[in-house]
Amino acid sequence: MKTVLWTLPDLHSTEYFTLTEQAGGYRLQGTINLLLDDQPTQLVYRIECDADWITRRAELQQRRSDGEKRLILTVDDALNWYQDGAPLPWAVGLTDIDLSITPSTNTLPLRQHNLQIGATRTVNCVWVQPPDLSLGTLPQRYTRIDARRYDYAAPSIDYAGMLIVDDDGIIVRYGDLWSQPGHSSD
Repeated sequence: MKTVLWTLPDLHSTEYFTLTEQAGGYRLQGTINLLLDDQPTQLVYRIECDADWITRRAELQQRRSDGEKRLILTVDDALNWYQDGAPLPWAVGLTDIDLSITPSTNTLPLRQHNLQIGATRTVNCVWVQPPDLSLGTLPQRYTRIDARRYDYAAPSIDYAGMLIVDDDGIIVRYGDLWSQPGHSSD
């Protein structure tokens, strides 16, 4: 099991994250506490992936002063996505989930595609955006610069930044947003 802490000062955000290898795949779990739209917010998530790092299940629970929301996404072997059991036709064929308020989900395409230095890969993912837990797609581009650095871009939201990972492929620094406190990002 790998455990990390991320911070995002602009949103007063702290995340406790664990990555666990389990039978047939991996589990990503996190608890994020942040200020979102001027409201204290907590998001607890659990993502199950298969041995190829393909998302198979995601459960999210969000707590705010205006109430709680839950979201359950499942993905079958044919890459059909379901929200609380209802099909999501627009997501058929996608392999990754991206939670907009954590760097943890960038681990999925990094591990899944295991890019060689100099290689570039464009992926499209199911994008979850708190506080309404809305769903959409987010095209992303990853270019591996060296053993620990990736040039990352999400052109549809006009974002680009450098991702720096540790020996386990976990994000140490995510552009000018998230970082692991006390971790060197050389």
